[in-house]
Amino acid sequence: MQRLAGFSLIAYDTNCLVYYCFLVDIPETNPKITITVRQTEQARAVTDYLVSHQQKVTTIQAAYEELNDCIYNAVEERMTDREVEAQLGYSQNEKVPDLRKLQVQQSVERKARKLENKGWFVLDREYAADASALVRLQQFFNSQDPAKFGRSKRPKSVDMKLVDFSLLRQAPLVTNDRGISNFSNELKTAGLGFAIHNLMDLTVS
Repeated sequence: MQRLAGFSLIAYDTNCLVYYCFLVDIPETNPKITITVRQTEQARAVTDYLVSHQQKVTTIQAAYEELNDCIYNAVEERMTDREVEAQLGYSQNEKVPDLRKLQVQQSVERKARKLENKGWFVLDREYAADASALVRLQQFFNSQDPAKFGRSKRPKSVDMKLVDFSLLRQAPLVTNDRGISNFSNELKTAGLGFAIHNLMDLTVS
């Protein structure tokens, strides 16, 4: 976590916020069952570390507005995972009912709505993307070898806005998207990005 030390603000992408919020207790089970995604423990450990060091998490309006769609996708993916089906007591050929998925989705959404009430979270409504900066970022990513994106897609508009925001605010960007973090050094060298770290590469100590 030394890589994030000394910065008052740390930018998160939408998925990192989803992972933080994806911690859902199933109330009627005994013993209690808690549903998470694989990145939840890491997202919470990193966030707790930042909070304990009086640092704040920030993001842009465009990323915050994506939360519900990203939550829906994360819940759908996780609740069709055989690991979770078994955790909830469903046999090999049984699927988690839609009502249960909806309950989990609504629980994650409630936590996401409460982020703005957290003293350590700052939603930056003032940021306005510079059109020319976004064009340069688009040109940069279009010029890259597709193999370097790995299994990630090329960055979307909101991803490029986050890269630009991170540079403008001089706030390190934490993302789970290798399609961004794989290019951290190149973006910095080109004057298009600041420090970009993959969530799962951060070591909490």
